[in-house]
Amino acid sequence: QDTPHYKIRTNAGYRVLKTTATAMEQVHGFYREFHQYKTKGESIPPANVLIFKSAEEYKTLGNQPVEWAGGHWDGTNVVTYDARNGGEGGLAGMLDTLFHEASHQFTSLAGGGAVPAWLNEGMASFFEGTKLLSNGKLAWNLVVPGRLYPLVEDLRGPKPNGIEKVMRGEVDDYRVNYPYGWGIVYY
Repeated sequence: QDTPHYKIRTNAGYRVLKTTATAMEQVHGFYREFHQYKTKGESIPPANVLIFKSAEEYKTLGNQPVEWAGGHWDGTNVVTYDARNGGEGGLAGMLDTLFHEASHQFTSLAGGGAVPAWLNEGMASFFEGTKLLSNGKLAWNLVVPGRLYPLVEDLRGPKPNGIEKVMRGEVDDYRVNYPYGWGIVYY
């Protein structure tokens, strides 16, 4: 299905297609506002949204960049799978991933290659706090427990990563950027 800002393709069924189209068009406006990018609705390149029917299919056909990824942005495509089939969080979990990955388009457009990893992932993780409500509207700027709790634990511990290392890009595990980045952006 083509929407004004996305070209959505899936083999996960009609419900996934329609839910994704409704949610992505709404979050698109949030991306523009949050990133202060073309806020008057100026044209931007449409992104492709590719949703595989299962985690297994995503792993074999979706060019999964790392073993732990549930989705990714490759510069043109937002790619994930229906989390009801081998993932976490069902349809809402799939939308969390889509909202995260699709925001990378705006980070790239607004900031180019100058955006550090912690900020790029922090802004994307911020959009995991966007939820599709039963009335079809989106609520955003919500706390993301999956980012908050690991951040709290790391801050309580011996601080092997620490905010200074994260901000300088001196972390051993790229995944550290997600909770620290989310915490800074959310704050």
